Amino acid sequence: MDTVNSNVPVGHRLKILQSISDGWANLRFSRHSTLAYPLASSYVYEVSGGRLVLGSDLDRIGSHLNGTSVLSVHEFIRPGIDPADVSLETDAISRKDIHLKFPIADFAMDAHQNLLVLVQRTPTHSMKLHLRTLDSNVPHPDAAEPILEIQNQSWVTIHISGSALACLFVEPVPNATDFVVVWDWKSGHMLGQVTGSKQKSFVLVSPTSLVVANLDQDTLDVYDIDRDVNTLTLVQRLLLPSVKGAEGSMTWTYDDALLRSHPMPLPQDCPAASRSTLAPHTELPFTTDEEDGIVACTFYCHSIGNSFTLVVHRSSLRRVYNEDTEPRIITRAGKVIQERLIPWSDWGPGNTRWINTEPSQRWICYVHGHRLAVLEQKGGRLDDLLTDISMLSEPSDDDDDDPVQQRRSTLIRDHLERIRDGKSSTDFSYMPPEDEEIIMDDDSSGYHYLRVFDFNPRAVRRIASIGTIPTADPKATCKTRARKGQMLVTESSAFQRYVTSLPYLETTVRLQDLELGGKRNQIEGVMMNAESIMIMMSHSFGAQQGVDILTV
Repeated sequence: MDTVNSNVPVGHRLKILQSISDGWANLRFSRHSTLAYPLASSYVYEVSGGRLVLGSDLDRIGSHLNGTSVLSVHEFIRPGIDPADVSLETDAISRKDIHLKFPIADFAMDAHQNLLVLVQRTPTHSMKLHLRTLDSNVPHPDAAEPILEIQNQSWVTIHISGSALACLFVEPVPNATDFVVVWDWKSGHMLGQVTGSKQKSFVLVSPTSLVVANLDQDTLDVYDIDRDVNTLTLVQRLLLPSVKGAEGSMTWTYDDALLRSHPMPLPQDCPAASRSTLAPHTELPFTTDEEDGIVACTFYCHSIGNSFTLVVHRSSLRRVYNEDTEPRIITRAGKVIQERLIPWSDWGPGNTRWINTEPSQRWICYVHGHRLAVLEQKGGRLDDLLTDISMLSEPSDDDDDDPVQQRRSTLIRDHLERIRDGKSSTDFSYMPPEDEEIIMDDDSSGYHYLRVFDFNPRAVRRIASIGTIPTADPKATCKTRARKGQMLVTESSAFQRYVTSLPYLETTVRLQDLELGGKRNQIEGVMMNAESIMIMMSHSFGAQQGVDILTV
């Protein structure tokens, strides 16, 4: 989409667009910046538009209600519109600190609306949501009430979409009641709430549509937000892949979930000047299309020691399935509910992609538009490696500088030889205990690969029609994909039972090729926006020392 008042000629505009598109396709970066800062407690990050905000000294567990917090706002600046004009040595980031007179439990922001939401726990066991401006930290002029308050002090997650502000409150104890509350932050009216014992995550897929991960029913529940009557209406429940095995046995259970989608879509009445996804200083003559994007739904299944991510477009979650089916009338918790239950087979296979990867639970902005960024260990999970006999014909990584990883690779290759000779893949009794510990430890040497998935349907259709991009095996390891540029994936099956056919483009690179500021075993997470990948570097558990920002 064109930005407002762009005076850049069309030819130059297309040149910039092609350069950034090629940068994402091959993960080639024109600029590398590093943020360094002293250690502090409870660092939390948020990305919106061209801003990365770091919150320090947060009151995450109510331990210092009388303290203070600091928000450091880092704004990305592109000095020129021609990527050739940008030097790697250019200081392309400005910083402004916001000193708060009270500690915050969490925060969220929307750069398009200049909105900053600060969550404060109070000594009276309530939570206050301060609605302030991002640029000057004063009460937001569009908010009828500067503070929203609710009687709760549990863990909180916040999403903003247009005038909709939604919060999930989760009690970190078994069998507690979780609930999602939705407000119109401009009017201050509460629009409704959803309660349940396992409402583990949620996302606003539009200013009028809410999706909740309901693990009590193993569904994604879709709600309409009706401002006329201030209520949430359950539209449908989308069943997740079945947890029932043969003869009623359990194959796995859903224990936790994380739904992520960034940036949130803008309402149609949002001022045109606010629709840019980039920093105000940018001279780029276009922005990304925010009308649709993906939701990354990560599910944790502790019973099988595994997790997976379902990727689905926001529009697929908003679509009403089986409209001719009459809803069933049920009573739950004393309330009469009309429930439309949509089987997995009616909505999932053609609209989702099952990926055996686990994004970070802490660094939340690993989705932007149609892209998903994740970090992977060496070659993937052990279970995947032990089914990949082709690894025996591949050369080992002689340039890998981690002796523990080198030893693990040797052990895996030796174990694959035994499997090829007819031995059991699960028999490790022949190994010394120290070798068994190394081969079983998928995290023994930290992250090795950065993977970027692009689910933009227009890009997929264009590349599929041209046929110039190689097609990748969806089960191939990261090692076989690294350094090969962009690849197209069109089909996949999980556990040979669930076929998901949402196509995507993937680019994988080795982290050691990115020349990051810290060592590989200090890498803790990845986030992204329209132009940049942000690699989070860890100094010690829970405390950060820097962020590497790689800009295409």
